[in-house]
Amino acid sequence: MRLIGHQIVRLDAIDSTNNYAANLLNTPFGAEGTVIMAYDQFAGKGQRGSIWLSKPGENLTFSLILRPTFLTADDQYYLSKWAALAVAEALTHLTGIEVHIKWPNDLYCGVQKLGGMLIEATLQGNALNHAIVGVGININQMDFDASLSATSLSLLTGQRWDMEVVLEALLQSLNARYIWVLQRKWKEIDQGYLSRLLDWKGVRRFESRDGVFQAKVLGVNKNGLLQLEQAGGEIREYDLKEVKWLF
Repeated sequence: MRLIGHQIVRLDAIDSTNNYAANLLNTPFGAEGTVIMAYDQFAGKGQRGSIWLSKPGENLTFSLILRPTFLTADDQYYLSKWAALAVAEALTHLTGIEVHIKWPNDLYCGVQKLGGMLIEATLQGNALNHAIVGVGININQMDFDASLSATSLSLLTGQRWDMEVVLEALLQSLNARYIWVLQRKWKEIDQGYLSRLLDWKGVRRFESRDGVFQAKVLGVNKNGLLQLEQAGGEIREYDLKEVKWLF
């Protein structure tokens, strides 16, 4: 069953594929599984309200419309885990290079960022009404701002990539793993996500409002909070705005 990507809208240029997808929600073109892809996205959305910058024609940017009304508000973070896991698995399989998930849903090779995603969901009562999954992957871009620790598939592999080939690989993986969401296989999603979580069970440096500290990465709870074990064995949970990952 092909749910994810049965319909693909290709655009030459757009400010944000997430914005475009949102405008399709109440139209006949906003069916579940619809993908909006842009060759040039000049004001893409990132985490913490940041802007995702991408060189025209060099990187893959797309958004996916979902209508997971079977999910409750308590389970909505599994969409983030599912998307990050599926994309990381696809890129690893495609390139032979291990791709990890830096919490909450950035994609890293070593200490360099390869891509990321942003999920915007709307609730109706205690259930999800719709969700828009925005994905950005650095494909053929060869140079980045010096302040960014970023990489691309071309830099990692030494070859140029066909954008359509990469897109199809990602959509196939997203579609296959979405079955776990439909079947509420939360244990399998949790295990897969943790297996690719950057520095899982390792000790590394973080920064919070209290300063820089070291902690062991234990995992991510069902609400998306990062679980860290600090010196002395104290376990604390942080949301995205409360802690920063240091390299």
